Amino acid sequence: MSDTRDRNILLVGLEPLAFEALAPTLASSRLLADYIKSGSGAVELVSFLPFDAIVAVCPLPDIELKALVAAVRAPDSPSLRAGLVVIADDATLEEARALLGHGVNRVLTREEAPRLLPDVLGLLVEVAHRVPLRWQGHLELPSKAELPFLTENVSLTGMLVRSDYPYRVGMQFTFELAVPSGSGPVRGVAEVVRATLAGRDRCAGVGVRFLSFEGEGRERLAQSVGSRSRA
Repeated sequence: MSDTRDRNILLVGLEPLAFEALAPTLASSRLLADYIKSGSGAVELVSFLPFDAIVAVCPLPDIELKALVAAVRAPDSPSLRAGLVVIADDATLEEARALLGHGVNRVLTREEAPRLLPDVLGLLVEVAHRVPLRWQGHLELPSKAELPFLTENVSLTGMLVRSDYPYRVGMQFTFELAVPSGSGPVRGVAEVVRATLAGRDRCAGVGVRFLSFEGEGRERLAQSVGSRSRA
């Protein structure tokens, strides 16, 4: 059964007008936003309240961003598995990007945030049922280089891929995935949406979402994932 509950999002450090502009759009996607201006106040909140995702500006008004990241990713944090998105200005963009894969899932510029944030959050709090599956495949990068991979889990909307390759968030590639049903691999196009995080994920790699499938690829994937989830 699909999970249709609302997702709780904490917005940290945004100006009040920016929060008021974003909140209705997020709510229409079943993302219920709470707001706090203070970074230190957010550190206190995430120590005892679980959030599905956290959005913070960089720079924060009163503490360094890495202090908030450390609090969210602390082993006993109730928000340990929350998606963490940073909205950075030009002066702090490189500082924020240095934390990708080290507690931060996605970095957006202030110009990108109003347009992309709802979709980014939707991907990070995605609730499609993921099944632990070790399937082999390979992908073709934009450079035409081909890389093999092994999945950690798979859902109808994406997969977690074991890899040490430094994939860039937003990178798109074609893939072939060896699924049990049918006579050949499932082929399609996918996009990297996050890097795995130490202490949160079981393996080094990336989370990707499926953008499109060739032929009956989606139907074959659904058949294989469904049969394994019922096993």
